[in-house]
Amino acid sequence: MSKLRHSDQVIFNDLIDHQVFTSTVTTQTSQKTATAIETLKRPGTLQRINHFLTALIGQQPENYQENLVLFVGTQALPAETVHILLATLKAIINLPELQNMRADRVVLAATVVRQVHSEVTACDERMILRQINALFVDQLGLLTLDQPATPPRDQAGEVQDYWDVSPDFTFVTQCIVDQLMTNATKPERTPIQQLNLQLLTQRLVVRLHQSYGKLWFRTEQKLLNNGHNWVVLI
Repeated sequence: MSKLRHSDQVIFNDLIDHQVFTSTVTTQTSQKTATAIETLKRPGTLQRINHFLTALIGQQPENYQENLVLFVGTQALPAETVHILLATLKAIINLPELQNMRADRVVLAATVVRQVHSEVTACDERMILRQINALFVDQLGLLTLDQPATPPRDQAGEVQDYWDVSPDFTFVTQCIVDQLMTNATKPERTPIQQLNLQLLTQRLVVRLHQSYGKLWFRTEQKLLNNGHNWVVLI
């Protein structure tokens, strides 16, 4: 297995924690992430990360102009969530506010939610908003909650939520679509890779748990037969 350098580890951690690593340096970007972004431009960096992840979990990230996406998990996303995800990508990319190259990339959340709801009619707008926040704000970090505009005290009105759209949104969108298509056929993983994936996503695997018992047994048998002492990454 390839050994990761410090900047490689920063990229790896973002891929596991957020499932994306974006290449644009902003005012919010930390110094260590900015260094990792610069390092990713070197061909050897992505090669090491790909080799490491392939050995670890049998899967590589999708790459589009140094933007990486890695959907890891033991279960596929529900069809409803995928529908909302794809409808959100389409809605945001086609917003008139984002067609020019202006620095201000703030969009009204309600506009996006209504557009998504027109395609995902099985869900109400509150559910769609919750899922968009969970996917794009909390998990992927492609949308950032912006300071809402508060109406004057003497003027009745509803407080509106806004999202600040990442400058890498379009590039990451291509990676997400490619990753979803790739995940349509799950990679064949060895017992060790399956266990590593469980540890990365679940953080804790109990040996005697009903879901993991057979997997753990197959892993132990393989390692014992090959004479290995093995430490699984956590």
